[in-house]
Amino acid sequence: MTTLTANLLGNSYKYTATGGASIHLAVAGGCAVITLRDSGCGMPGEVVTALNDGTVTRLRANETMQGTGSGFGAAKKIIETLCGSLEILSSSTSGTEVRIMLPAAFAKVTPMSAEELEHNLPAWTVLDFDQRPAFEARLSAHQNRAQPIIALTYDDTTVTRGRLSQLVEMMAIKPTCHELLQHPLLVARSEQL
Repeated sequence: MTTLTANLLGNSYKYTATGGASIHLAVAGGCAVITLRDSGCGMPGEVVTALNDGTVTRLRANETMQGTGSGFGAAKKIIETLCGSLEILSSSTSGTEVRIMLPAAFAKVTPMSAEELEHNLPAWTVLDFDQRPAFEARLSAHQNRAQPIIALTYDDTTVTRGRLSQLVEMMAIKPTCHELLQHPLLVARSEQL
C-alpha cells in the first residue's frame, strides 16, 4: 500500500505546477477511504475512462513527461486483489481527485492470537513467520496441503513480502484482530467449505 500510494502521490506532484496535493483518510461503512486530491493539470476524459475501466495496461496522460504509464493500472490491480477499489472521481484543468476504498477497516479493533485466528478460520492454516523454527516445521508438514496458508509477521519489508509471496497464499501484518475475520478474502474462502 505504501508503494502504490507513493506512486499516486508522485503522479499528483509530477503534474502539478502550482498548488499541491493532499491525502485524506476516513473510515466509512467498514471501509478505509483514502482520497487524494491535487491542483494539477488534470487528464482528458477518455484517459480517465480508460484508467477507471482498466481496459488498458499502460496509458500515459501526458507523453511529454517521464514514466511508463503503468502505475495506475498496477495500483488498481493490487487494490482489487485486496477486494478494494481505485477510481478517479474527477479530473479537470484545476486538478484530479482519486479515491481508494479498502474493506475491513475499523476505528477500534479487538486483539486476537494466532491460535484464535486459526480456530476461527477452519479453511486456512495460520503460521507465525516470526517464530521461524515453528513456521518452517509447519510449512514443511503442509507441502501437499489442501488448505491455503496465512503467514503472520511484524516484518513488512520488501524482502519478507517477496519471500512469503513464494511460500504462502496470504500475509497479514501483526497484531492480528477479530475484525480481520470480516475481510472478504477470508470470508469467501471460509464460505467455500
